[in-house]
Amino acid sequence: MMMKKVQEIIMLIEKHEYDEKLDGFDLMMTVEESWVCPELNQPLMGVEVVDSKGANINNEIFKSIVTDSQKNLSFLDNLISWFKGDFNKKNTLSYLSHSFVRYWPFVTLDGREFKYPYHKRINLTWNAIPVQFLEAWCKKVDDVVKNQPFIHMVIQMGMGGGAVRAKGNEKVGGLTVTSIPQRKFVYNFVFDLFYEYGHEEEAKKLQEDMQKIIADNQFNNDNQERRFFWGTFGDTDMSKPEVIKMYYDNLEQYQQLQELKKKVDPDDLFHTDLTVQTLIMAKL
Repeated sequence: MMMKKVQEIIMLIEKHEYDEKLDGFDLMMTVEESWVCPELNQPLMGVEVVDSKGANINNEIFKSIVTDSQKNLSFLDNLISWFKGDFNKKNTLSYLSHSFVRYWPFVTLDGREFKYPYHKRINLTWNAIPVQFLEAWCKKVDDVVKNQPFIHMVIQMGMGGGAVRAKGNEKVGGLTVTSIPQRKFVYNFVFDLFYEYGHEEEAKKLQEDMQKIIADNQFNNDNQERRFFWGTFGDTDMSKPEVIKMYYDNLEQYQQLQELKKKVDPDDLFHTDLTVQTLIMAKL
């Protein structure tokens, strides 16, 4: 039900109605198993709705999200909602960001979702998510919760779009205002799998399954998989055009950065696999 609500909002973003109808409005959803007692196999869902302007607190979209998220809650969900939920409280964004991800009991005492190692994934799309992807994604998440007792899952998703973000794609003097890529995204999701000792292969297999879901269900209309730099995973070798395409909007954008790098580091002395490299320009 909540994923349908997410899909509705993403469709508004894709149509650029987000700027007018959801100005200053943010929605993020998080689902994870109980960090207090994973043996209960009880997933928890956090729905975080933020109105940074204070003008939309009672609008129809805001109220419908709150109402839908309160349906069919478990005892533990109700307990957490009572402890943390306050739909009319004002706080700074810095406080909100910190409290959501760094305070016990929402994470371990040292600030992690689980104490185990993990295989991560963060993908994004410039388009509204199709129904077939939505169904396959929900089915896989349900499979992990019900059938993978040694895998502990954290999924998270957020919205993009908006007038301020879009300005970064404008061109001035033939160059984009900023070289920050993926500013056009309308939706992103995290799919992190923490695995207990001896069960790393299960986590790898599940990530392969998710990779196939993205590839098979038109997650992006142009079938180009897209990723964020702050959530890199898998192959990060920027000498490969297929890797560049996942992290930058286009090859032209990367080539502009290469020209800049060439001026300050012509021998390409300072780089890792992931950073901008100047000696591979002929390969693009």
